[in-house]
Amino acid sequence: MTNMQFGNDPSNLDLAVVKTKHLYAVRRMIGKLGDILSTLLAANQPVRAVPRKTMNPTCIRGLVVAVCLGLFDLMVATAQTGDTMQKPIKQLNEASDFIHWPEGFSPKQTDAFVHNQIFIDAPAKVIWSNLVNAKDWPTWYSNSADVQITNSDEGRLGPTSQFTWKTFGFPVNSRVDEFVPNTRLGWFGDGTGIHAYHTWLIIEKSNGCEVVTEETQNGPSAVAFNLDQPRAMYDAHDWWLAALKVRSERAAGKH
Repeated sequence: MTNMQFGNDPSNLDLAVVKTKHLYAVRRMIGKLGDILSTLLAANQPVRAVPRKTMNPTCIRGLVVAVCLGLFDLMVATAQTGDTMQKPIKQLNEASDFIHWPEGFSPKQTDAFVHNQIFIDAPAKVIWSNLVNAKDWPTWYSNSADVQITNSDEGRLGPTSQFTWKTFGFPVNSRVDEFVPNTRLGWFGDGTGIHAYHTWLIIEKSNGCEVVTEETQNGPSAVAFNLDQPRAMYDAHDWWLAALKVRSERAAGKH
């Protein structure tokens, strides 16, 4: 199994904070430039760019405004270029056509996306039972912990369930959005600087089931985490599917 390093809380890498620091830095530069030009204005000293003449105060004011606006436009353009460049790579060609995405959470609309799937030689009802018995996840999928479910039936997820848990060591507040027994399960997940949607699709075959799981994420922490560890989410879900396969096939008497 792939060895994953999940790193620190992605909220510490919040890109919004970085941009705010850049904004303040540019503002300080503009302020210093304004002070210099204001001093020239007050002293009515010649500006070196205009030899042997004293620059008109109105011209100096115009120069201050023009330079400040120019710096601000440059800063905005740089930030926008950074937004375009600093995005996780999404393998959109892997996205399943059979997934039901909520508005704003389709792979094309989000900051991060990952697709995983596996064949499991077990009936759909066995696989489904392992997925909805969320309280048991930590016993067989170690990237989950502290699962607490409300509106549940004996620790099982239901159509209106809300649950809190930890994954990658981070606390997540989740609520079930799609619940079609033995076929579809999807939930929203909210954390610090991240809004995600995780979905499962069980496709019955003649000799077992193809199981697809996909997740999309939005938010500055999602961007930072997936840039810092681009394989972490894929590896975790691959691990989850492999554990689900072993557990389900054992329950079905295949091992």
